[in-house]
Amino acid sequence: MSPPAIPKPLDCSEPYASNTDINGHPHGLLSPGPPLVPGIFGVLCEAAVLHRTVMIYNNKVQPGRTGSADDMDGRRGLFSKIAALEDSLYPRMRHYVNLTPQTLYLK
Repeated sequence: MSPPAIPKPLDCSEPYASNTDINGHPHGLLSPGPPLVPGIFGVLCEAAVLHRTVMIYNNKVQPGRTGSADDMDGRRGLFSKIAALEDSLYPRMRHYVNLTPQTLYLK
């Protein structure tokens, strides 16, 4: 089953955009609900697609081939994609910089 072909929602390429509330206003002490991180839904979509790629890879590895040189090369390639996604995150999307439910979920 292939993933649905939908665009990345709410993509935000502004590296220093601040958290917003549910109404789109800057988040503050009196804001309703937890802060929303601009652009994080696009990153979560990328992470979900990458997670699906890893699951498909794990499903296709033949029994007895796990740990072979080809298998390890494939796993290194997937790990490098995960590391590249993590390295590309803006500071506001990292849980140790911006502690929100969304950044913890991305962690």
